Amino acid sequence: MLLDGVRVFLVEDESLLLMLAEATLESFGAVIVATASSLGEALVEAERVSADVAILDINLRGEMSYPAAEILARRGMPVVFVTGYANLAVPAAFRSALWLTKPYDENRLVEVIRAVATTART
Repeated sequence: MLLDGVRVFLVEDESLLLMLAEATLESFGAVIVATASSLGEALVEAERVSADVAILDINLRGEMSYPAAEILARRGMPVVFVTGYANLAVPAAFRSALWLTKPYDENRLVEVIRAVATTART
């Protein structure tokens, strides 16, 4: 499988999109190790989760997920951002991060996660 055993931390505030992403990634062999649907949950999980890659929705009910991304980056975990907004002011620390724009194609999601996880493991 394309994502055989890749451990993923998913942060998404829209429950349907979270469920779809979980189902898609699991169908390709990924293991969802934690999910969060708010910034508060994301901050708690970011401190303790062990994953190969984190997928973070930028806007979580009006709060930006960058503080959680900072924790994850400090811990050495690669982050992929997901957003429905084309023009966001992105903190300098994350300008080189990978981004997916909603609605995203599930194959593109899998490709990005595979690439990030492969790079992180080498």
